[in-house]
Amino acid sequence: MVRNALPLALGGLLSVLMGFIDAVYLSAYSLDAFKALSLIIPILGIVGSIGIGIGAALINSLASGNRGNTNNSIYYSNTLLTVGFFFIIVVMVVL
Repeated sequence: MVRNALPLALGGLLSVLMGFIDAVYLSAYSLDAFKALSLIIPILGIVGSIGIGIGAALINSLASGNRGNTNNSIYYSNTLLTVGFFFIIVVMVVL
């Protein structure tokens, strides 16, 4: 368990560090750029979390060996990705 959790924790830490460094550089460049970054980072976090959840659900379905569950998971993941894609488009158009 720890062997699997450590890379995920390190990846999350690096992602946060990257966002912090981007914010520091962009705040020195322009306040509007900093505002844009502050709006998009939470959206990227939500999309990444959904992707991780979809991957975990598919792996769990495949590991259980139940093909019906796997097909349902694929259907729901595609539906969720489609809704998420349109949500991102709407957010980009509104902002």
